[in-house]
Amino acid sequence: MGRLSTRQLTYLSYLITQIGSWAFRIGILIGLLQSSRVAAGIGVAVIFAPIMLGSLFLSPLVDKGDRLTVMMIVNIIRICALLSISYSSEIDSFSTYALIAVLSIVQPVYMSAQVSFLRLITPEDGMISVLRDITNIEWLTYLVGMFAGAMLAGRLRLPGVLALSIAALVLSQIVLFAIKRASIGSAGPVGTLSSGTILDLTPLYPALLAVFLLNVGAGIINVYPAIRATTGGELDRRVLLTIVMANGAFGLLGALSVKPLFASLGALPTIAGTAALMSASLVAMSLDAGLPLVVASSSVMLGLGQIFAVSAHTHMVSSVAPDRAGRLSGLFQCCTYGGVASNGIIFSILGDALSFGKIVLMCAGSAFLAFGVATFAIAHSRISHPTARKRWIRDHPMPRDQLFLLKPTFEDPAFPGKEFYCWHCALIEGVLSAFPSRRTNIEVHRIAWPRPRAELIERLGVDHQSVPVLILDNGSAVPPNAAFVNGRAYIDDPAAILKLLAVRHGFPEPHP
Repeated sequence: MGRLSTRQLTYLSYLITQIGSWAFRIGILIGLLQSSRVAAGIGVAVIFAPIMLGSLFLSPLVDKGDRLTVMMIVNIIRICALLSISYSSEIDSFSTYALIAVLSIVQPVYMSAQVSFLRLITPEDGMISVLRDITNIEWLTYLVGMFAGAMLAGRLRLPGVLALSIAALVLSQIVLFAIKRASIGSAGPVGTLSSGTILDLTPLYPALLAVFLLNVGAGIINVYPAIRATTGGELDRRVLLTIVMANGAFGLLGALSVKPLFASLGALPTIAGTAALMSASLVAMSLDAGLPLVVASSSVMLGLGQIFAVSAHTHMVSSVAPDRAGRLSGLFQCCTYGGVASNGIIFSILGDALSFGKIVLMCAGSAFLAFGVATFAIAHSRISHPTARKRWIRDHPMPRDQLFLLKPTFEDPAFPGKEFYCWHCALIEGVLSAFPSRRTNIEVHRIAWPRPRAELIERLGVDHQSVPVLILDNGSAVPPNAAFVNGRAYIDDPAAILKLLAVRHGFPEPHP
């Protein structure tokens, strides 16, 4: 299975899972909202608050194990919890809230395992595209899942929503199993433990705080459509679907816009600018001035939110080595959902004491604080803009890949009087000679033909002495076709080596 197909299958699994997740969320929130606003606020808090625990204490563990296995285990836990909810007699009960909490605590583990897995098979500069694609999936499934959840909640009630969610998880599990089978023997996890501690992440603290504050404000979107669509205790599903569909469309538009903005402005300026604009959008959302303003302001806010989220997530995950991507993804989710949970708690406390407009206005203030924090981070950052980041990378080089080739000529005792060369090695030598400026991050070792070849035995063991071979840097993305031995990833196929020289070091690609 190639790298592209592995990524596509991972996306497919996530898409299926998210359809069920969004259907469940809207179904359960509609049921709680019809009970009371306080119940809805508690529901939002129970859905999002446990994510903080999972993201802080469980997400870092995915960097030490098999990411695909972790994702499959999470799906099994989700299926069991949903089956248990289906047998619960009351929606507004302790047992239901407890099961929702279980679903929530494993959610960041799945996302972190997925991001960590994709980070292993994706170069650093490709993560903006990966996280953009994940966000597009989230908002496509938001549209489908919210629509399905609203329809099923009205026609089949909660059991129909639960059945959809369980079916989606089963299908997702089948896709993950297919990826797992195809990955055996080719793309296992890197054999090193996660390096560093959380104290090493100090430069990212302002961005993490900005994410939290932004979501304290933007978290109101979880109840905003349903509240604006409810009059006199009755939910107008047509109004709800109008808001939801427009929100989802702008969410997709925002995710599609993030890559060029990120490339031209850099991470922190993009984060700061979108936070300021989201604050203005929340001010407009606080005005009860009719459906057109409700739809426009909330949709713009969500579109900007996707630009903010993808930029922040990419900034964090790409700032560390692949063996820490799970931890950083977990911290990002902790701040995201911690902010959302805080919003739910505030709403449950103030929902009956203040008008909805005043609560949304308070949310706008929190988003503006996020803008202030991000602006402060820009003033103290030296690597925000892509050009500055390239300079930083140049001045702080990572360990380099090691390429082993045979020396140009050698003799074989089986053919006395003749000289030979390895034509695979000669082909690669020609590529290196043609583009000398692009091999600066490659350690080229030219070794003698006779075995044993001590340099390779030292690194890969006595059973792996074939050349040419490219031993990959431990802190870099690992392609799915890499083999692993002694905690090292390596490629010994000449065609694959030429491909990796293009992907990892900027060489031109071989013409097909």
